[in-house]
Amino acid sequence: MFFPKQRQRPSSSIRRNGHRKALSHSSNALVSLPQASDVDRERLYDDVMRSKMAGNMIRDENTRLRTKLKIAENEIAKKDRLIDDLMCE
Repeated sequence: MFFPKQRQRPSSSIRRNGHRKALSHSSNALVSLPQASDVDRERLYDDVMRSKMAGNMIRDENTRLRTKLKIAENEIAKKDRLIDDLMCE
């Protein structure tokens, strides 16, 4: 599979102090946005991993509950057929 090479951001978009320039919503003045620190990135990574694990656990529980429901529905259907057979005799 071919992935296009990521282009490097133009040097005009990054200031010498490491902050990116962005336009303020209230005016056309340039404001400085701080870069995410490594601590923030690690915390975000941990949050993402916890969320993925929680999602996987919920999906597994959902699968187990659906299986349990299907088994219960099949048992009810068997008992209904048995009742119908006994009433017809």
